Amino acid sequence: MAWASLRTPIVETAVERLSQNVDAFNAASNGGILLSSPNNVGDFVDQIMFGQMEKTERRTRANGEGTEATIEVPQVNATRITVNGRFGPYHWNAQDPAWQGMADSAVVNALSGQVASNIMKDQINTLTSAAIGAITEAADTVSDISASVDAAGAISLPALNNTLALLGDASMGVACICMNGVSWHLLVGDAISNSNNLFNYDGIRVQDFMGKPYVVYDAPAFTVSTTDYHILALNPAGATTENQGSPVIAMTEKTGENITRQFQGDYSYQLGLKGMAYGGTADPSDAELATGSNWTAVYTSAKAGVGALLTANQFAG
Repeated sequence: MAWASLRTPIVETAVERLSQNVDAFNAASNGGILLSSPNNVGDFVDQIMFGQMEKTERRTRANGEGTEATIEVPQVNATRITVNGRFGPYHWNAQDPAWQGMADSAVVNALSGQVASNIMKDQINTLTSAAIGAITEAADTVSDISASVDAAGAISLPALNNTLALLGDASMGVACICMNGVSWHLLVGDAISNSNNLFNYDGIRVQDFMGKPYVVYDAPAFTVSTTDYHILALNPAGATTENQGSPVIAMTEKTGENITRQFQGDYSYQLGLKGMAYGGTADPSDAELATGSNWTAVYTSAKAGVGALLTANQFAG
């Protein structure tokens, strides 16, 4: 197989693997984080929706002849932003795989796996940092107890319950709870010692708390400091990405004393947060996406937003 002909198999395999990984992650997050692949175009996309119309019901008199003021139907625009990324360039001597007994198909396998993994990791980490920044800015559903240097500021089941309570009756609809490994194990420890046995520990996993699945991954945005961490409770479709087509792949071969090969690609996706409009500039950096002031809440009720956020510490008593 000629090197130039590897471009299509690598792209197709990478996209297939990404799709498989995305489906698995979407299922694991119970729809709180959604990674999908429509071919949207442009830097910004507005998702237009009607806002909630509170207290529109009225009493009438069977024999009344009065008039009523009209009620404006609110319309809100949740704005998504396009994020651009790159993987590679990866560089190696063309002879190296052959010395290891690797066929060209093995090169395709290795590269496509790296591509799919990198893109998915970027989407998840970026969604997490943007969601945390946006919720913190809106402040409606933020519980920050980290300043307390005693048990009152610790990561615990009661603290998590109090955070979910900020969503009121909508807390029952929270899709998933996201955190890093440190927070997860602190909650496990709290559950094991909990006298009410809210969790059942069977040596393998801990049962869901309030029927919510946990999604545990070490996104950098979860870490506030060496002792403080965020825990993110997401509403359904609270944080979403939509790929803008397949990655654009470039592969080059250079001759000299040794034949060398180089592989790199560009990709883009649109990032959106439920009930939020991105107001920053196009082609944003990671820091800009994570800056809360670049996100504006357009929901009429925080229950229709991204979700809730707990910030607590490792205090162990």
